[in-house]
Order: sequence, then C-alpha cells, then structure tokens
Amino acid sequence: MDEKYNMIDKNFKHVILEGTHYEIGQQIAESIKDEEFYIQFLTSGNTDFQKLGFEEFKDLEFYMEEASPGINSEMQGVADNLGVNIKKINYYDLNLLGPPGWFGCTIFSILGRATDNNHVLTGRNVEWNATEDDFRLYTTRVNGKFNHIGFSNVTFGRTEGLNEHGLSVAASLGHIPNIKIQNRGFLQSLINRTILENCKTVEESMKWLKKLPVQGFWNFIIADKKSNALLVECADGIKNFRQIDSESSDFYVSATNAFTLPETINYNKTNNIEVVQGSLFRHNLVKQILNSSKPNITKEIIRSILSTQLPNGVCAHWYTGGFGTDWSVIFDNSEPHVEICFGAPTHNEWRTFSFDEPRGVHIYKTVLPDLQH
Repeated sequence: MDEKYNMIDKNFKHVILEGTHYEIGQQIAESIKDEEFYIQFLTSGNTDFQKLGFEEFKDLEFYMEEASPGINSEMQGVADNLGVNIKKINYYDLNLLGPPGWFGCTIFSILGRATDNNHVLTGRNVEWNATEDDFRLYTTRVNGKFNHIGFSNVTFGRTEGLNEHGLSVAASLGHIPNIKIQNRGFLQSLINRTILENCKTVEESMKWLKKLPVQGFWNFIIADKKSNALLVECADGIKNFRQIDSESSDFYVSATNAFTLPETINYNKTNNIEVVQGSLFRHNLVKQILNSSKPNITKEIIRSILSTQLPNGVCAHWYTGGFGTDWSVIFDNSEPHVEICFGAPTHNEWRTFSFDEPRGVHIYKTVLPDLQH
C-alpha cells in the first residue's frame, strides 16, 4: 500500500503548561530550546507599532490584552527566557499583518440527541503541509483561566481546543485570500485561545466573537456540553451566525473551506474554484454520512469519516501540495476529553488525553504519507 507514498517522519510535541501566563511563557521557551529554526521564526518580529496604527508600543499591548487577557505576559515570559526584546516576538506582527500561510480543515459538531450515548461530539481534521505547522499540542492550565487542550498556532494561539467545561472551538479557512483584506482584526488562533480560556457556553463565546474583529476569512465551529452548537462565518469584517440547540430541526453544524451562509456565500465567487468544489464535496460527504447514521452516531463513525482517505472520507495525503492531514481530533464535549491522531490517521494511531496530566514534554513519532504524483 505504501509504495506510492513518500513517507515523511514527523515528531509532535505534547507540552503540559501550568502556572501564571508569565511562567507558562517561560515553560514554552524551555520546550523549544532544541528547535533553532523555530526560535528564529518566533523571534523574527519587527514590531513597528506606528505602522500598525498605534502611537506607542504600550497601546498595541493594550489592544492585544483586551482580546486575550494575559497574552502579553506570556510573550514577555518567552522573550525573557530566550533573551530577546519582546518586540521581536512575531505574534504582534502576525495578528495585524496576517498569518504565514493558510490551512484547510473539516469540522463538525453533533448534538447529543443524534449520538448513541447522547454526548455532544466534535470531529476535526487539519490539512496543510509537512513543514509549516507548529506540530505541538498544549495542555494549558493558566492560573485564573479555564484549562484547555489544543494545538498551538504560532505558539500563543490555538488552531482548536476543548476546555474543562466541555466547550470546544475550531476554525477553518473560509476563503483563499487572493483578494486584499480591508479590515484589521485578530488572528483566528488568538480568538480560539480567548474563547477556550474564558467561556463555558456557546452564548458566552458569541459575546467574545461579536466584540472582537476577526482578520480575514474564517469559519468557526463552537459547541458546549449543553447541546448548543454554533457556526460563525467571517469575511473581512462581516460575521454571520447560525446557532442550533436541542429544539432545532438540524442536529449538527459543519465547516470546510468555503462559505454556506447567506451573508457570506457570495465570497465563494472570488475564491479558488478548486478549493470551493473540494470544500463543498467534503461538506456534503459529512452531511450524507451523519444523516444516514443518526440518531446513533458513534465516535467510531466520526473516526471513520476523519480516518478514511478522500473521496470516501476527509483524510488527505497531498502534503507537498499543501493539503495533507497533519492531525485529527475528536472532542467529547459532554464528558470532556480529547482523542487525537498525530499525522494522517490512515497510518497512525489514535490516543486519548485528559486535563490532569503532570507537567512535562512528550514526543510522539509519526509519519505523513505524501502521495506521489
């Protein structure tokens, strides 16, 4: 089977962080001291606060703090441990100038009345390439914040996550940005982090999302243990919300890499046509499988969707083309725990993670099966 693949070896780090934001920043720095390339990237910032629209650097820090309380202290902890000025930390620039690349994903959250055990369940794949993801999972226990488990995005943000109260959030790119972004906002990863640390419910998450400007074109899927789920489509300053609960006719929400709601769907016309077609194919595939499986949707069914190669599932192997499955996640929102497959689940095993693991760093060796053309 593997003769047609170029097998890429990849190590994932699971870092368990605990303490104040500053102490966690120190711990993050310690965890990357064997990664010279990553340190160079993380400290490549050239924060020109005036170019970013602020009179002084402290004004930029205040702007970031409003969006994610404690984030400046965490960045200061990293900077101090690495011996650099905090202005060299590139997360300031990226939040206002744009992220280094994009990733494609499939996400869906299912209400309890459609699952075999009445649990709210969330499935999620991340597709990108073999080099530019962080490839690190954080278990984060910040003093005064909600504990959460999620993958790092540019160190300080999260691509997705589940917190101790059963609230999950995940984001997928809604549009390949081949048009100029007009509105300033925050990276989706910082907003994910803020929601995980500060919210217990979908309703609380909506308040943050309505308040915070989102940079670019993104889809968010949020779910809580009370059987509420939310799709938010963001298009350069526009936000479109679709919420479902136990009384709704729909039993799940999903997102890929195109828009589906009325106020944002027209942006598909300016998107890459192949991306739109592929996204809608995955969207319809998930719809078909979930509709045929309710009201007895199991984790095994979710795992099959995530683990089966396209076109029968959503797992992809085109890493050198920027569309390979870097990791897959299943969140149990009702009894909060996380199941993760590092690398493509066609070739790697699933593991279960809880919130109470002791501090430390664990390495997981995986393979990324790059499809040869």
